[in-house]
Amino acid sequence: MASDILWQNAENTIILIDIPRSIAAAQSTKEEPCTDFLLSVTALEAPFPAQKCNNTRTVKSLASNAADYFLHQEYHILLQRALNEVRSCHKDVWCQDRPFISTRGVRNAKRKASDVFADFQSSELPTKILSNITQLCLTPPDVRFEREDGIEDGEYEPGSHLWNHSRKAGTMILSHHDLNTASSTDYKFRIPEGATFLLANCSDPEVIHDIVEQRKLKFDFILLDPPWPNRSVKRTHKTPGTSYATISTLQDIEYLLLNMNLSQLLSETGHVGIWITNKAAIRTLVLGPGGLFEHWGVDLYEEWIWLKITVHGGPVTPLEGMWNGKKPYEVLLVGKKRAADMTAPARPRQTVILAVPDLHSRKPCLKKMIETLVGTNGHVLEVFARHLVAGWWSWGNECVKFNWEGYWQGGNECGRTLQNIDMKSIE
Repeated sequence: MASDILWQNAENTIILIDIPRSIAAAQSTKEEPCTDFLLSVTALEAPFPAQKCNNTRTVKSLASNAADYFLHQEYHILLQRALNEVRSCHKDVWCQDRPFISTRGVRNAKRKASDVFADFQSSELPTKILSNITQLCLTPPDVRFEREDGIEDGEYEPGSHLWNHSRKAGTMILSHHDLNTASSTDYKFRIPEGATFLLANCSDPEVIHDIVEQRKLKFDFILLDPPWPNRSVKRTHKTPGTSYATISTLQDIEYLLLNMNLSQLLSETGHVGIWITNKAAIRTLVLGPGGLFEHWGVDLYEEWIWLKITVHGGPVTPLEGMWNGKKPYEVLLVGKKRAADMTAPARPRQTVILAVPDLHSRKPCLKKMIETLVGTNGHVLEVFARHLVAGWWSWGNECVKFNWEGYWQGGNECGRTLQNIDMKSIE
């Protein structure tokens, strides 16, 4: 399988990455390589049409936010320079082929960004398969594991949380029983080597703390992609491509994140990476006085800015201007545990990640970048995870979702589309 990193400069401050391949690569180890392809959507050929803001109050509100304006201008310059450098040095493709795609929501240059994934939901793994476990349902599926060395350091009792540690790659099988038809269906999930997961709601942190404390473990990096409030998602009730519900208010999600007590899980030199939206209030919630970073005892150390591009290397929306719809980038703020003799850097180191978007809310898997900070043997925990990573801990109410076998195909099946699959043939 081709590499997930298509190009990077010598300083490792600009990285061109392929999102589906980055997730596939994260399932691999030298002993257990992953050569299969992850379900994707057709790569974007042309930018989304600019969306003009017709709400006068909104325009005035945005225009009055000088901090947001100057930050955007700083990012604009940084991202344009990164684009120019890649264009001058990289003469190959900007993303790899996507041989396994959903054809239910084929992209059209005239469609709005919010429409791209609208039809994907009907092809997904049924949400009840995982929710019957995370909601501690009285009739959860049966759970069993298949691997050469048997079940290792994992347990599940009906009505309890499901967690498992796998030293070797294997398969988890959830047998769902339909009482109406008196039938059972098996759903198989790929468990990569060295992966540990807790399939549980992130609003209940006691479980993860108990498991970690029993093992006297501290994490060198904790990665979060929180379900930030989103007005467009509220209108549709659910984010296409994911069953994570967004949280209604910033106060609610602040409480959720603070209640996790992540500082207790961090090593003495640990890092926290948190994806944020481009809303100024969310950035302030993380970095401002009394914010999340202060509570977690970390200082802003690096910024990783993901610029969303088309297959031809242009931004998905223009970098210029402030009111042209959504900005074409998202930011991962990376904090580092504050030592007694350490002062926060005057300016965080900035890295630009370029990648063609995939399914809604799917981020590039940054395992290789995180390893530059904590090493290949560092302990990493991903919160609100949607797929497992070899050697990492994953926690969330759908942390194994994209490890379902129905979302993968082997190289000999290239060209298959989800629309043409007999779903029972892969259960």
